[in-house]
Amino acid sequence: MGIVFLAEQAEPNRRVAVKVIRPELATPELIKRFRFEAMVLAKLQHPGIAHVYESGVEQVTTSHGVLELPFIAMEYVEGTLLTSHAKTLGTREILQLVVAIGDAVHHAHQAGFIHRDLKPGNILIDTEGRPKVLDFGVARATTPDLNAVTLQTHVGQIVGTLPYMSPEQIGGLPDEIDHRCDVYALGVVLYELLAGRLPLEMKGKSLAEASRMITEEEPTQLSLFDSSFRGDIATIVAKALEKELDRRYSTVSELCDDLRRHLSDEPIAAHPASSWYRLKKFSRRNRGLVSGLAAAVLILVIGSVVSSTLALRNARLASDAQESEAKAERTTYRTSLIAGLAALENLDFLRLKEHLELAPEELRGWEWHHLDSLTLDRISVDTSCRSTPVFDEAGVALIATQDEGEVRIIELSTGITRWRFDANQRYGALQISEDLNHLIAYDVKHTRLDLWALPSGEREKSIAVTTTADGSIAPDFVCNRDASLIAINYGSVVDTREGTVLRTLEHRAAAIRNDVILEWIAAVGWNSDVRAWARLVHARSGDVLGTHELPPGSASGLTWSRNGERIAFRSLFGETRILDAQLEVVHQFKSRVESPGLPLAFASDDLLLEALPEQGVQAIDIRT
Repeated sequence: MGIVFLAEQAEPNRRVAVKVIRPELATPELIKRFRFEAMVLAKLQHPGIAHVYESGVEQVTTSHGVLELPFIAMEYVEGTLLTSHAKTLGTREILQLVVAIGDAVHHAHQAGFIHRDLKPGNILIDTEGRPKVLDFGVARATTPDLNAVTLQTHVGQIVGTLPYMSPEQIGGLPDEIDHRCDVYALGVVLYELLAGRLPLEMKGKSLAEASRMITEEEPTQLSLFDSSFRGDIATIVAKALEKELDRRYSTVSELCDDLRRHLSDEPIAAHPASSWYRLKKFSRRNRGLVSGLAAAVLILVIGSVVSSTLALRNARLASDAQESEAKAERTTYRTSLIAGLAALENLDFLRLKEHLELAPEELRGWEWHHLDSLTLDRISVDTSCRSTPVFDEAGVALIATQDEGEVRIIELSTGITRWRFDANQRYGALQISEDLNHLIAYDVKHTRLDLWALPSGEREKSIAVTTTADGSIAPDFVCNRDASLIAINYGSVVDTREGTVLRTLEHRAAAIRNDVILEWIAAVGWNSDVRAWARLVHARSGDVLGTHELPPGSASGLTWSRNGERIAFRSLFGETRILDAQLEVVHQFKSRVESPGLPLAFASDDLLLEALPEQGVQAIDIRT
């Protein structure tokens, strides 16, 4: 709501940052919030919070007449954004930096204020490496005397930045918000600095979907990004990100104290969530899966009792050597199932498959086959960087994934590694070309695309690109069949043969066929009035070749057949529509489920694959 200018103060002679409200936004409500921010900053005296030198009101002549606009003259912080600075730090330095940020936030809490919008964009690092917390424009007072001048937040009004909001904050219930919402936000910041990504990726999500994710979904475990995070660090971050208020750190000071204990090699106060608590959370998220799993476990217990009874009876007849061998096999069998169940709890279907393969074949009963069936079409890779599937000539789905510096091309249904090579660096996003001859990799640090030859693993080209995405997050991109053209969402359109950037894409790219990009365009109103269009654009000239308005509630799951003759998409209400190359409707039918965001993919030019929750994949012949 404000604009910040760099200014020179005459007496004393120094540079200051002057924040003024935008004239077009100068409503009585926002002017009151702006003055409240000035009052908050004036009461906070801490080296980690930008100091206020002066505040007041200035008369400004605008096209609307003479306006009285408030201003704040504050300490000018010359430095860099938090996320950029953190890329130069090791884990220990990041933890020390977050402790310093937490001390500043705790000072604000003690003074009677909740920040409510902690995020990297509101934290600068000065030239000496010290953090400065900024922007208390949506802060909330907690003491009665200060609360009288606070701009009240009404029930249902959401204040803050979505990825950093706590569950109680996204719920829009002001009476439930206290210091712990800042604890949660600081936990998100700590996770982001350590992992290089947000705990929950919400880019492109609706407010309703983002709210569901914040209140229901669990972030990826930190230890999957770096094994050194396992233990204290993962436990501290998990406690800060607890969705239940009573399980979260009650103050920022408690969070910082645990970080200090870890840095001093002392025992931390937080404890990992118990297996029973994790199981309860898993059960709430996967009720159908857990019901089937409970039946499998019951049969496993009954089978174990029966097996033990038979083993005792056979022990009287078998020799000591035979009994030892049988006992070892039964132990191996039970161990593989128990380890598999632990992997299943974390939805790690690849690790579940590995444990099941260790079970002796002669002992594999119904419970083993039930668990094995859960791995079909649900193989998960233990990494945050993976591609969308492509199909080989035999119809086998392949994905690209990365473990540290090694890139692997994996068969999705079996988890078998088909090709691998060492890239000597970490990438933010990967994609295999449909002809299986190239791998495209996005380098977040250097903002570039690397083109690798398959299966040799030789780097062919590196091309600098642009994107409007957050600099710490890899943007989505698509390529045509031979990877000669690549389109980055809201970024560069790249000709890889010439190694040049053709132009900048203004919308989201769903697919490329030959020299034509299939774009998805959406406009969202305040009342969730969503309008969306599918559009064909020439990749090189930018000429629009055709537009098709999608029905209300259309999802963004556009997909294109390999021959470029058919385009498919699914609406939020279960309608699937098939378009021809001129964006005319040729087929239209209802899906078996009404569920947003479920993927569609063409296995062949006439065979459409439709994902169904808890039911695997349905194949649809679009000709019939």
